[in-house]
Amino acid sequence: MKKVYGLLVLLSLGGLLQANEVSIAHLLKAGRIPKISNRELDLSNLQITSLEGLGQIPKIKKLEKLNLSGNKIKAIPVDSFKALKKLKKLNLSGGDDITETKIQAGSFAGLKNLQELNFSDNRTKIPAKAFEGLKNLRELNLSKNDIGSGGRGIITDTFKGLPLLEKLNLAHNGLV
Repeated sequence: MKKVYGLLVLLSLGGLLQANEVSIAHLLKAGRIPKISNRELDLSNLQITSLEGLGQIPKIKKLEKLNLSGNKIKAIPVDSFKALKKLKKLNLSGGDDITETKIQAGSFAGLKNLQELNFSDNRTKIPAKAFEGLKNLRELNLSKNDIGSGGRGIITDTFKGLPLLEKLNLAHNGLV
């Protein structure tokens, strides 16, 4: 990153990127993705806005723990995590007061071994069947998502199909 005349400019091997568009693919090309260690990968606080390129990371198929917290991910398209069949723990907590991460039914498809999902601080609406197929999920953190205010709400069947769910955090969502 360079600061030129008060403007933030991001450079990658692919050329100039706008400061509000940082994909995993761009970071991978620029050599800014750390190596997977002990089946864990920490991609927190890298200003990532798009999951494009996630499946291209070397050894990603063996990954068991992925930390994407503190980023500005705008959306989680269907099959974003299809290469992560062994993943057990996923942290997508936002911590950003502005970015709303959009998810849809199938956003987490393919994560059959996932046991823990932290999706707190994302200011999002949780659609029906958003967590469909997560049969091994034991912990789900949806705190600080404004679920209960502004007409967002929780749609019927949101948590259907989670037979092993033991912990569900819905704190600070205006659900009173």
